[in-house]
Amino acid sequence: MKKLFPVKPQVFHWIYLVLFCSLVVFLPLMRSVIPYIVALILIIWLTEKPWFFLLVLIYVPFVWHTQSAILIASGIILSIALLELLFYLIKKPQWKHFESLKQESFRQNILAFSAFYLLYMLGLTYSANLDYGSFDMEVKFSLFIFPLVFSTMNKEVMSRRNIMTILLFFIAGCLFSSLYSLWNSYQEFLLSGSKRVFYYDEVSFFHHPSYMAMYLDFAVASLIFFMIRKSDFGFRQWHLGIFIFLIIFFSVMVIMLSSKAGILSLMIIYFITIGHLMVIEKKLMQGLLLIMLVFVLFYVSLSFFSYSLNRIITSKDVMEETEQISKSTSEGTGERILIWTYALEIIEKNIFVGVGTGDVKDKLLKKYEDNKIQAALEQELNAHNQYLQTFIALGLLGFVALMLMFILPLYLSIRKQSFLYLVFLLIVAFNLLVESMFEKQDGVVFYAFFNAFLFFMVSGEQRKFSDLAT
Repeated sequence: MKKLFPVKPQVFHWIYLVLFCSLVVFLPLMRSVIPYIVALILIIWLTEKPWFFLLVLIYVPFVWHTQSAILIASGIILSIALLELLFYLIKKPQWKHFESLKQESFRQNILAFSAFYLLYMLGLTYSANLDYGSFDMEVKFSLFIFPLVFSTMNKEVMSRRNIMTILLFFIAGCLFSSLYSLWNSYQEFLLSGSKRVFYYDEVSFFHHPSYMAMYLDFAVASLIFFMIRKSDFGFRQWHLGIFIFLIIFFSVMVIMLSSKAGILSLMIIYFITIGHLMVIEKKLMQGLLLIMLVFVLFYVSLSFFSYSLNRIITSKDVMEETEQISKSTSEGTGERILIWTYALEIIEKNIFVGVGTGDVKDKLLKKYEDNKIQAALEQELNAHNQYLQTFIALGLLGFVALMLMFILPLYLSIRKQSFLYLVFLLIVAFNLLVESMFEKQDGVVFYAFFNAFLFFMVSGEQRKFSDLAT
C-alpha cells in the first residue's frame, strides 16, 4: 500500500526513539504532556503502518464524546485513516508488513497484552454508567496501543544503544523530578520550619508518593542493570561511580517519600541483586558486602527519617489489629483493609462477569455510603488493589487475564535470566496489591510502555541481551 507520507524507515526509527525518550523523561515530571506524546506515538505508528486504520475506526467511537488530548489526537488519526482508506481502494495493499508478526512468535506474545484492554472494552457492553466506562477506556488506552506498537516495530529501533538511551532518559527524568521536589520542599521549610515538608506527599511535587517511589525503584533497578551489564554497554569505572551515587540518592529519596510499598519494593530489588551476584555470577564476597551495605543504608536512613519509620510501624500495628479498625479511620493501611473487605463483598455477588467497566466506581461508592465510610466516600476512592479492582469490573476472566500478564512474563524473565524485566514485573505486581495503578495514567503508561519495551528486549529473536545489535 502506498503510504500517506513516503519516508525512509530510518526516519521512523529516529522519530520513535525521540518520542520514547520524551515519554520516559516526562513520565516522572509532567503528567500533563504524557497524553500528547502517546497520541503522537499513535499517529506515527498509524502513518508508518496505514493498514491498521480499522483499529482506530473501532476505537474512536468509544471515546468520541469525552474531552482529552487523546480524543483530539484520535480525531486527527481518524482523518488520516480515511485518507489511507482511499489509497487502499485505489491500489492493492502490500501485506509484507504482517510477515514478521506471523513468523516471530514473540511479537504475537507482545500483541496478546492488548487483549486485556479488549476485555475492558467488552465490559462496557453490560455497564450502566457509560460515561465513566468511556473515561476508563481512555485512561487505559496505553494498555492497547503500546503492545500494538512494539509487536509491529522494526528491531532496529530496539538496538542496544537505543535501549540504553531510553533507560538513561528515564533515569534523568527521575533525577530532575527528585531534585525539583527537594528544592520545593526546602523552600517550604524556609517558610514553615517544619521538617514534615521533606516527607510523603509534600516531598513528591509531581506525583502521588506511591507512584513516584515506584518510578525511583525502577530507576535503581535500571542503574543496577547497567552495572551488571557494563561490558555490553561499554561503561567505564567513572560511570559506575555515578551510578552508585544515583542508586544511593534514589534509595534515600524512596525512604523520604515514605511509601511503604516503595520501601518494600526497594528491599526486593536489593534482595534480587544479592541473589544475582551470589547465585548467577558466583560472587559470594561481593554479595555479602552488599548485604552489609544495604543493611547500613536502611538502618541509617530509617533512623534519620523517623516519619517514614513511624508509618511502617503504624501499618504493622494496624495489620495486627484488623478487627479493631474503625470505619472512620484515616490511616492508610486501615482504610485499605476496610475497602478490600467491601470490594470482596462486591466480587462475591458478581464473581463470573463482574459489574462492568463503567460501574466499578458506583458499586464501591454505594458500599462506602451503606457502611458509612465517610472519608472514602468523599474522596471517591477506588479499591486500592488492582487485582480486586479488575475482579470487580470483569469478574473471574479479567482477574485471570491480569494474573497471566505477570505470571507468564515472570517465567520468561527467569528462564532468560533477565534481571531488569524480573525486577520490573515484581515491582509492579507488588504495587498493584496496595494501589489500583491501572486506574490512573501515572500507572498505566509506566506499565504498558516498559512491559512491552522489556518484553521486546528480552524476547527479540530469542537471543540473549548481550547479542543485540549495536
